[in-house]
Order: sequence, then C-alpha cells, then structure tokens
Amino acid sequence: MHTRKPASAAIKITMHFIFSILLFSFAAAFCEEAPIEESSAVETQDALTEECAPIPEESEPFCYFIPPKGWAMAEPNLLGPQVKMAFVKIDKKRKFCPSLNLAIEKVEGGLNAYLNDVKVIHEQDRKNHWRKLGKVHTLAGEAQLTEIDTSSHMGAVRMLQLILLKEGRAYILTAAALKEDFCDFYQEFQSAFRSLTISEKKTSLPN
Repeated sequence: MHTRKPASAAIKITMHFIFSILLFSFAAAFCEEAPIEESSAVETQDALTEECAPIPEESEPFCYFIPPKGWAMAEPNLLGPQVKMAFVKIDKKRKFCPSLNLAIEKVEGGLNAYLNDVKVIHEQDRKNHWRKLGKVHTLAGEAQLTEIDTSSHMGAVRMLQLILLKEGRAYILTAAALKEDFCDFYQEFQSAFRSLTISEKKTSLPN
C-alpha cells in the first residue's frame, strides 16, 4: 500500500504551480510593456544555444524541449530555481502571450499519487477546473497530460501540463494561452511536448 505525504508533496508541487501563474503575468506584461525589436525578440531554433537550459546539478539529469520557431526565450534570472527553460510567443496584437516552461522537482511516490495532489491543489480554487487527459509519447518516455482552466484579469486561461515521473523526479512541461486563442497554438504545444528529452549528460540542443 502506498504511503503518501500530502503536506510535503503539496508544498513542493505548489512551488511550481505558483510559478506557472507568475509566468502568466510575466508573459502578459511582456506583451503589453516590453519594447520589442524584431531582430532581438524573435528567436529561431537556429539561435538556441546552451543558454536555453542551464547546467544542472551534478546529480540532476539534463532535460530540454524544442520550442516553436519564433518564440522568445525568457530571461533565466526571471525564472524560479526549479524552472529550467521558458519561452513566450511575442505578439503585440495579443493581450496575453502564450508560454511554455519546463520545471523539475523531486517527488516521492508514484504518478497517481502525484496527480491526486495536483488535483487537490488546483481545486482549492473554485475558479479552476482540472482534468486528466490522455498519455503523450515523448522522446523521454510516456507522460501524462492534464488540463487546467482558470481565469485571469485578461480572460479565461487554459493550461496543458505534461507530467513525466522518472527516478524520483517530476518533469513538468506547462503550456498556457488564453482559452479563446488555445486552438491557434495547440499543434505547436503538442510538438513541444513530444520533443521532451531527458539525458544523463549535457548535450547540444538539436537544430
């Protein structure tokens, strides 16, 4: 029988989900306020370098995903310690920039217990609607897809969170966009999910 530790698990999980909400604010502010130059704001896959994924701790595997072409990398110093890489789609016409971010946290127990804790945390806010979707085959292995609908001052927001548990760690790839815009980015989100890679040592990111 699995023995859960909901208090400690909830604290760890909450750290990542708080960041997810903060990234919404960052992405929205970036769309509205940041001065954008075409040459500096738009990054292609050819411009991806080792800066996209910081060197992990010695005991932590190297992980990354391939962002959609034309998405801008978030400044590393704006990210939380668990977040390894984050990208936003810069578009002056949109009031809320779609975003992708990858985080890692240490976990105890299995996937079902982890998902139950995630569900409880999200449903503490009655504005949120959480549900478990299907499996996604990634380069790192099979992962669980979940969906969270919530609200913000800019409108209804939809998140897809891809969760993969491996060797005591949860790899969480979060995609977010306004619900009304979500279909426009669905294929790009799916491609990013499938590209999730976990390696024992640091390698060059593919073009």
